[in-house]
Amino acid sequence: MGKDRMGYKFILGKISLLSLILMMVGCATPQEVKPPMLINDIRKDIPVSKTERIDLERGDLRQALIRGEKVNSLRMVPIFSSQRPSELSEYKFFEIQPGSVYKLLGLKNGDILVAAQGYIVTEANRFPAYISLMPQVDDPNIEIERGGQTIILRYKFSGE
Repeated sequence: MGKDRMGYKFILGKISLLSLILMMVGCATPQEVKPPMLINDIRKDIPVSKTERIDLERGDLRQALIRGEKVNSLRMVPIFSSQRPSELSEYKFFEIQPGSVYKLLGLKNGDILVAAQGYIVTEANRFPAYISLMPQVDDPNIEIERGGQTIILRYKFSGE
């Protein structure tokens, strides 16, 4: 009888741990899935001040991407503004490291992320994922707010 109890407790412990892990990754509870929202859907409220073209070697971008998490880390803090549409999720960049892929792309500490590839970034972890895919994207762009101006950074890659 003692063996069954121990075995039962062990199995129960594994089941509880599995449930906890599944809840943490979002598989155990239903979540609302919002469709991606294009920034142009709310563009009338966000005028673009200017567009900057940034020419980069594709190889330089790939090299920057493989430098690792320590160099390519940044902090993205959600911000809220009563002057912006409520649908807009915005993040302010902090702790952009010298030599990082973010610095290479022309981003600066204090920039506010408005959109990536025309889509509003609703979760901070999606932006680094977009950056990692940039070498394969046609006409990649990032929309930011800097110094009160909305700027679209358009990237042109050359080389392989």
